[in-house]
Amino acid sequence: MTEHYDVAVIGLGVMGAATLSALARQGVHAIGLDRFAPPHAHGSSHGQTRMVRVAYAESPVYAPMARRAIDLWRELEQRTGTALLTQSGVLYGGPPEGAFMQGVHTAAQRHNIPLMDAPKGSILRHGMRLPDDWPAVLESDGGFVLAEEAVQAFLLDAMAHRALVRNDNPSAPPRRNARGFVLETNGAPVHAENIIVTAGPWTAHILPALAPLLRLQRRVLHWFDDPKGKMSKTSNFHPFGIETAQNGFLYGFPALDKTGVKIAEHIIDDPLASVDALQPNGTATDMAHIDPLVQTHLPLVGARKTMAACIYTMSPDEHFIIDEAPGQSGIYVGAGFSGHGFKFAPLIGEALAALAMGQDCDFPTAFFALGRFAT
Repeated sequence: MTEHYDVAVIGLGVMGAATLSALARQGVHAIGLDRFAPPHAHGSSHGQTRMVRVAYAESPVYAPMARRAIDLWRELEQRTGTALLTQSGVLYGGPPEGAFMQGVHTAAQRHNIPLMDAPKGSILRHGMRLPDDWPAVLESDGGFVLAEEAVQAFLLDAMAHRALVRNDNPSAPPRRNARGFVLETNGAPVHAENIIVTAGPWTAHILPALAPLLRLQRRVLHWFDDPKGKMSKTSNFHPFGIETAQNGFLYGFPALDKTGVKIAEHIIDDPLASVDALQPNGTATDMAHIDPLVQTHLPLVGARKTMAACIYTMSPDEHFIIDEAPGQSGIYVGAGFSGHGFKFAPLIGEALAALAMGQDCDFPTAFFALGRFAT
Protein backbone atom coordinates (compact mmCIF):
# COMPACT_ATOMS: atom_id res chain seq x y z
CA MET A 1 0.00 0.00 0.00
CA THR A 2 1.37 3.43 -0.97
CA GLU A 3 1.91 5.80 1.94
CA HIS A 4 0.56 9.31 1.40
CA TYR A 5 2.10 12.32 3.18
CA ASP A 6 0.62 15.68 4.02
CA VAL A 7 3.86 17.40 3.01
CA ALA A 8 7.10 16.35 1.35
CA VAL A 9 10.14 18.59 1.92
CA ILE A 10 12.78 18.39 -0.83
CA GLY A 11 16.26 19.35 0.35
CA LEU A 12 17.42 18.98 3.95
CA GLY A 13 20.02 21.65 4.40
CA VAL A 14 19.28 23.95 7.31
CA MET A 15 16.14 25.44 5.72
CA GLY A 16 14.59 22.12 4.81
CA ALA A 17 15.55 20.54 8.14
CA ALA A 18 14.01 23.47 10.02
CA THR A 19 10.85 23.23 7.90
CA LEU A 20 10.52 19.49 8.51
CA SER A 21 10.93 20.10 12.24
CA ALA A 22 8.24 22.81 12.22
CA LEU A 23 5.81 20.56 10.33
CA ALA A 24 6.42 17.52 12.53
CA ARG A 25 5.92 19.50 15.73
CA GLN A 26 2.43 20.37 14.47
CA GLY A 27 1.64 16.69 13.97
CA VAL A 28 1.81 16.97 10.17
CA HIS A 29 2.57 13.68 8.42
CA ALA A 30 5.76 14.76 6.66
CA ILE A 31 8.75 13.31 4.85
CA GLY A 32 12.06 14.98 4.06
CA LEU A 33 14.22 14.02 1.08
CA ASP A 34 17.86 14.81 0.36
CA ARG A 35 20.11 13.30 -2.28
CA PHE A 36 22.95 13.19 0.24
CA ALA A 37 22.98 12.23 3.92
CA PRO A 38 22.57 15.50 5.85
CA PRO A 39 24.38 17.28 7.30
CA HIS A 40 26.72 17.23 4.31
CA ALA A 41 29.16 19.51 2.50
CA HIS A 42 27.49 19.71 -0.91
CA GLY A 43 25.38 22.87 -0.64
CA SER A 44 25.27 25.89 1.66
CA SER A 45 24.78 24.50 5.17
CA HIS A 46 28.30 23.41 6.09
CA GLY A 47 31.52 25.12 7.16
CA GLN A 48 31.45 24.91 10.98
CA THR A 49 29.82 28.27 11.86
CA ARG A 50 27.33 30.89 10.68
CA MET A 51 27.10 34.45 11.94
CA VAL A 52 24.10 35.84 13.79
CA ARG A 53 23.62 39.58 13.32
CA VAL A 54 20.76 41.66 14.70
CA ALA A 55 21.76 45.21 13.68
CA TYR A 56 21.09 44.26 10.08
CA ALA A 57 22.32 46.67 7.43
CA GLU A 58 20.56 45.11 4.44
CA SER A 59 16.96 46.07 5.27
CA PRO A 60 14.88 47.11 8.32
CA VAL A 61 12.79 43.94 7.93
CA TYR A 62 15.57 41.68 9.19
CA ALA A 63 16.27 42.93 12.73
CA PRO A 64 12.91 41.79 14.21
CA MET A 65 13.34 38.52 12.34
CA ALA A 66 16.79 38.02 13.85
CA ARG A 67 15.48 38.60 17.36
CA ARG A 68 12.69 36.09 16.87
CA ALA A 69 15.10 33.59 15.32
CA ILE A 70 17.39 33.83 18.36
CA ASP A 71 14.45 32.86 20.58
CA LEU A 72 13.69 29.91 18.30
CA TRP A 73 17.33 28.76 18.33
CA ARG A 74 17.13 28.68 22.12
CA GLU A 75 13.93 26.64 21.96
CA LEU A 76 15.58 24.14 19.61
CA GLU A 77 18.50 23.85 22.02
CA GLN A 78 16.11 23.07 24.85
CA ARG A 79 14.15 20.48 22.85
CA THR A 80 17.25 18.65 21.65
CA GLY A 81 19.73 19.24 24.47
CA THR A 82 22.22 20.63 21.95
CA ALA A 83 24.33 23.78 22.38
CA LEU A 84 24.08 25.66 19.07
CA LEU A 85 24.05 29.44 19.55
CA THR A 86 26.83 31.47 21.18
CA GLN A 87 25.88 35.11 21.77
CA SER A 88 29.44 36.33 22.02
CA GLY A 89 28.76 39.68 20.38
CA VAL A 90 29.81 40.68 16.86
CA LEU A 91 32.37 43.37 16.03
CA TYR A 92 31.65 45.59 13.01
CA GLY A 93 34.08 47.97 11.35
CA GLY A 94 34.47 49.91 8.13
CA PRO A 95 34.70 53.32 6.48
CA PRO A 96 32.35 55.82 8.19
CA GLU A 97 30.75 56.70 4.85
CA GLY A 98 30.29 53.05 3.88
CA ALA A 99 26.82 51.62 3.34
CA PHE A 100 27.39 48.77 5.78
CA MET A 101 28.33 50.82 8.84
CA GLN A 102 25.62 53.36 8.11
CA GLY A 103 23.11 50.53 7.79
CA VAL A 104 24.23 48.99 11.09
CA HIS A 105 23.68 52.28 12.91
CA THR A 106 20.32 52.87 11.21
CA ALA A 107 19.08 49.41 12.23
CA ALA A 108 20.35 49.88 15.78
CA GLN A 109 18.57 53.22 16.17
CA ARG A 110 15.32 52.01 14.62
CA HIS A 111 15.12 48.80 16.65
CA ASN A 112 16.82 49.87 19.90
CA ILE A 113 19.75 47.50 19.42
CA PRO A 114 22.61 48.31 21.78
CA LEU A 115 25.95 49.09 20.13
CA MET A 116 29.14 49.82 22.03
CA ASP A 117 32.06 51.74 20.54
CA ALA A 118 35.12 49.52 20.33
CA PRO A 119 38.32 51.40 21.20
CA LYS A 120 41.21 50.93 18.79
CA GLY A 121 43.42 49.45 21.50
CA SER A 122 40.83 46.82 22.29
CA ILE A 123 40.55 45.90 18.61
CA LEU A 124 44.32 45.45 18.32
CA ARG A 125 44.45 43.34 21.45
CA HIS A 126 41.91 41.02 19.88
CA GLY A 127 43.86 40.59 16.68
CA MET A 128 42.21 43.07 14.32
CA ARG A 129 43.56 46.20 12.67
CA LEU A 130 41.51 49.03 11.16
CA PRO A 131 42.51 52.46 9.83
CA ASP A 132 42.43 55.16 12.52
CA ASP A 133 39.46 56.94 10.95
CA TRP A 134 37.28 53.82 10.68
CA PRO A 135 34.68 53.37 13.41
CA ALA A 136 34.16 50.01 15.07
CA VAL A 137 31.23 48.90 17.23
CA LEU A 138 30.33 45.80 19.18
CA GLU A 139 26.79 44.43 18.98
CA SER A 140 26.30 42.32 22.10
CA ASP A 141 23.19 40.44 20.91
CA GLY A 142 24.92 38.78 17.96
CA GLY A 143 27.18 35.79 17.77
CA PHE A 144 27.32 32.54 15.84
CA VAL A 145 25.57 29.21 15.31
CA LEU A 146 27.23 25.83 14.80
CA ALA A 147 26.29 24.88 11.25
CA GLU A 148 26.37 21.10 10.91
CA GLU A 149 25.15 20.65 14.48
CA ALA A 150 22.16 22.88 13.71
CA VAL A 151 21.11 20.77 10.71
CA GLN A 152 21.47 17.61 12.78
CA ALA A 153 19.45 19.08 15.66
CA PHE A 154 16.55 20.05 13.38
CA LEU A 155 16.50 16.58 11.84
CA LEU A 156 16.60 14.85 15.21
CA ASP A 157 13.79 17.14 16.38
CA ALA A 158 11.75 16.29 13.28
CA MET A 159 12.26 12.56 13.68
CA ALA A 160 11.44 12.75 17.40
CA HIS A 161 8.06 14.10 16.26
CA ARG A 162 7.60 11.24 13.76
CA ALA A 163 8.78 12.83 10.54
CA LEU A 164 10.55 10.52 8.09
CA VAL A 165 13.97 11.41 6.65
CA ARG A 166 14.99 9.64 3.45
CA ASN A 167 18.28 9.76 1.54
CA ASP A 168 16.76 10.14 -1.93
CA ASN A 169 15.98 12.82 -4.49
CA PRO A 170 13.40 13.49 -7.20
CA SER A 171 14.39 12.29 -10.66
CA ALA A 172 11.83 14.59 -12.32
CA PRO A 173 9.73 17.65 -11.40
CA PRO A 174 6.65 16.93 -9.26
CA ARG A 175 3.71 15.40 -11.12
CA ARG A 176 0.18 16.33 -10.06
CA ASN A 177 -2.44 13.66 -9.38
CA ALA A 178 -5.90 13.51 -7.80
CA ARG A 179 -4.54 13.65 -4.22
CA GLY A 180 -1.76 16.16 -4.71
CA PHE A 181 1.60 15.21 -6.18
CA VAL A 182 3.80 12.27 -7.03
CA LEU A 183 7.57 12.58 -6.77
CA GLU A 184 9.43 10.02 -8.84
CA THR A 185 12.67 9.30 -7.01
CA ASN A 186 15.60 6.93 -7.23
CA GLY A 187 13.66 4.77 -4.75
CA ALA A 188 9.94 4.38 -4.24
CA PRO A 189 7.69 7.24 -5.45
CA VAL A 190 6.60 9.75 -2.82
CA HIS A 191 2.95 10.82 -2.71
CA ALA A 192 2.15 14.10 -0.93
CA GLU A 193 -0.65 16.61 -0.79
CA ASN A 194 1.79 19.54 -0.69
CA ILE A 195 5.48 19.98 -1.49
CA ILE A 196 8.03 22.40 -0.05
CA VAL A 197 11.23 22.87 -2.07
CA THR A 198 14.28 23.96 -0.07
CA ALA A 199 16.87 22.46 -2.37
CA GLY A 200 19.36 25.34 -2.49
CA PRO A 201 21.40 25.19 -5.71
CA TRP A 202 19.23 22.31 -7.01
CA THR A 203 16.00 24.35 -6.78
CA ALA A 204 15.87 25.22 -10.47
CA HIS A 205 16.18 21.52 -11.37
CA ILE A 206 12.95 20.86 -9.49
CA LEU A 207 11.18 24.13 -10.35
CA PRO A 208 12.53 25.20 -13.77
CA ALA A 209 10.32 28.32 -13.82
CA LEU A 210 12.53 29.79 -11.08
CA ALA A 211 15.78 29.34 -13.02
CA PRO A 212 15.85 32.95 -14.32
CA LEU A 213 15.67 34.26 -10.74
CA LEU A 214 18.39 32.09 -9.20
CA ARG A 215 22.10 32.33 -9.90
CA LEU A 216 24.82 30.31 -8.25
CA GLN A 217 28.05 31.61 -6.78
CA ARG A 218 31.03 29.70 -5.49
CA ARG A 219 32.37 30.94 -2.16
CA VAL A 220 35.49 29.77 -0.36
CA LEU A 221 36.00 29.50 3.39
CA HIS A 222 39.51 29.71 4.83
CA TRP A 223 40.86 28.57 8.19
CA PHE A 224 44.08 30.02 9.60
CA ASP A 225 46.31 29.15 12.53
CA ASP A 226 46.10 31.18 15.75
CA PRO A 227 49.76 31.09 16.82
CA LYS A 228 49.42 33.58 19.68
CA GLY A 229 46.20 32.10 21.04
CA LYS A 230 44.42 35.47 20.88
CA MET A 231 41.75 34.65 18.29
CA SER A 232 39.88 31.79 19.91
CA LYS A 233 36.50 31.52 21.56
CA THR A 234 38.18 30.97 24.92
CA SER A 235 40.17 34.22 24.52
CA ASN A 236 36.93 36.14 23.77
CA PHE A 237 37.77 36.90 20.15
CA HIS A 238 34.54 38.11 18.57
CA PRO A 239 33.03 37.15 15.25
CA PHE A 240 33.53 40.16 13.01
CA GLY A 241 32.38 41.85 9.84
CA ILE A 242 34.54 44.47 8.10
CA GLU A 243 33.40 46.52 5.14
CA THR A 244 36.56 46.88 3.07
CA ALA A 245 37.80 49.95 1.25
CA GLN A 246 36.70 48.27 -2.00
CA ASN A 247 33.06 48.02 -0.83
CA GLY A 248 33.47 44.33 -0.12
CA PHE A 249 32.91 42.45 3.11
CA LEU A 250 35.43 40.42 5.09
CA TYR A 251 34.10 38.35 7.97
CA GLY A 252 35.26 35.67 10.34
CA PHE A 253 34.87 33.65 13.51
CA PRO A 254 37.00 32.70 16.50
CA ALA A 255 38.93 29.46 16.50
CA LEU A 256 36.73 26.81 18.14
CA ASP A 257 39.19 23.95 17.88
CA LYS A 258 42.34 22.94 16.02
CA THR A 259 40.67 23.75 12.69
CA GLY A 260 41.62 27.40 13.30
CA VAL A 261 40.24 30.89 12.72
CA LYS A 262 37.62 30.91 9.97
CA ILE A 263 37.73 33.86 7.54
CA ALA A 264 35.76 34.46 4.34
CA GLU A 265 34.62 37.27 2.05
CA HIS A 266 31.64 38.70 0.20
CA ILE A 267 33.69 40.39 -2.49
CA ILE A 268 34.55 38.13 -5.39
CA ASP A 269 31.85 37.33 -7.95
CA ASP A 270 32.59 33.71 -8.87
CA PRO A 271 29.53 32.52 -10.82
CA LEU A 272 28.74 28.85 -11.34
CA ALA A 273 27.01 27.60 -14.46
CA SER A 274 25.67 24.63 -12.52
CA VAL A 275 26.10 22.69 -9.30
CA ASP A 276 28.23 20.17 -11.16
CA ALA A 277 30.73 22.90 -12.06
CA LEU A 278 31.73 23.49 -8.43
CA GLN A 279 35.43 23.22 -7.67
CA PRO A 280 35.18 22.05 -4.05
CA ASN A 281 38.81 22.61 -3.14
CA GLY A 282 40.53 25.94 -2.66
CA THR A 283 42.90 27.22 -5.32
CA ALA A 284 45.84 29.62 -5.57
CA THR A 285 43.44 32.18 -7.03
CA ASP A 286 41.16 31.86 -3.99
CA MET A 287 44.13 32.53 -1.72
CA ALA A 288 45.24 35.52 -3.76
CA HIS A 289 41.79 37.12 -3.45
CA ILE A 290 41.66 37.09 0.34
CA ASP A 291 45.26 37.06 1.59
CA PRO A 292 45.94 40.83 1.17
CA LEU A 293 42.81 41.64 3.20
CA VAL A 294 43.75 39.15 5.90
CA GLN A 295 47.25 40.60 6.13
CA THR A 296 45.83 44.13 6.36
CA HIS A 297 43.09 43.59 8.92
CA LEU A 298 44.09 40.43 10.84
CA PRO A 299 47.84 40.65 11.42
CA LEU A 300 47.93 38.01 14.16
CA VAL A 301 46.72 35.06 12.10
CA GLY A 302 49.24 32.43 11.14
CA ALA A 303 49.50 30.07 8.22
CA ARG A 304 46.47 28.86 6.32
CA LYS A 305 45.36 25.44 7.52
CA THR A 306 42.58 24.46 5.13
CA MET A 307 39.95 25.72 2.70
CA ALA A 308 36.48 24.58 1.63
CA ALA A 309 34.03 25.79 -1.01
CA CYS A 310 30.28 26.23 -0.73
CA ILE A 311 27.51 27.47 -3.03
CA TYR A 312 25.40 30.57 -2.60
CA THR A 313 22.04 30.61 -4.37
CA MET A 314 21.46 34.29 -5.10
CA SER A 315 18.20 36.07 -5.81
CA PRO A 316 18.23 39.18 -8.04
CA ASP A 317 17.96 41.57 -5.07
CA GLU A 318 19.73 39.27 -2.56
CA HIS A 319 16.60 39.02 -0.42
CA PHE A 320 14.98 35.64 0.14
CA ILE A 321 12.26 33.97 -1.94
CA ILE A 322 9.53 32.46 0.24
CA ASP A 323 6.29 31.87 -1.63
CA GLU A 324 4.09 29.47 -3.53
CA ALA A 325 5.79 28.35 -6.73
CA PRO A 326 4.54 30.27 -9.78
CA GLY A 327 1.60 28.56 -11.41
CA GLN A 328 1.86 25.49 -9.18
CA SER A 329 -0.69 25.54 -6.40
CA GLY A 330 0.39 23.32 -3.55
CA ILE A 331 4.14 23.67 -4.16
CA TYR A 332 6.01 26.13 -1.96
CA VAL A 333 9.60 27.30 -2.16
CA GLY A 334 12.29 28.72 0.07
CA ALA A 335 15.25 29.80 -2.03
CA GLY A 336 17.67 32.60 -2.91
CA PHE A 337 19.06 32.94 0.60
CA SER A 338 22.03 34.76 -0.92
CA GLY A 339 24.61 33.89 1.71
CA HIS A 340 22.84 35.42 4.71
CA GLY A 341 19.85 33.22 5.47
CA PHE A 342 21.20 30.56 7.85
CA LYS A 343 20.63 32.56 11.04
CA PHE A 344 16.91 32.83 10.21
CA ALA A 345 16.40 29.09 9.60
CA PRO A 346 14.08 28.30 12.54
CA LEU A 347 11.86 31.27 11.65
CA ILE A 348 11.84 30.48 7.93
CA GLY A 349 11.03 26.86 8.69
CA GLU A 350 7.95 27.98 10.63
CA ALA A 351 6.94 30.36 7.82
CA LEU A 352 7.20 27.71 5.10
CA ALA A 353 5.29 25.21 7.23
CA ALA A 354 2.54 27.77 7.78
CA LEU A 355 2.34 28.53 4.04
CA ALA A 356 1.98 24.87 3.16
CA MET A 357 -0.69 24.29 5.82
CA GLY A 358 -2.66 27.45 5.00
CA GLN A 359 -1.99 29.01 8.40
CA ASP A 360 -1.40 32.59 9.46
CA CYS A 361 2.17 33.37 10.49
CA ASP A 362 3.83 36.39 12.08
CA PHE A 363 6.32 36.74 9.24
CA PRO A 364 6.84 39.44 6.56
CA THR A 365 5.72 37.12 3.79
CA ALA A 366 4.97 39.92 1.31
CA PHE A 367 8.54 41.23 1.47
CA PHE A 368 9.87 37.86 0.27
CA ALA A 369 7.12 37.09 -2.27
CA LEU A 370 7.88 36.41 -5.93
CA GLY A 371 5.59 39.23 -7.01
CA ARG A 372 8.36 41.75 -6.41
CA PHE A 373 10.10 40.47 -9.56
CA ALA A 374 7.05 40.91 -11.81
CA THR A 375 7.69 43.17 -14.79
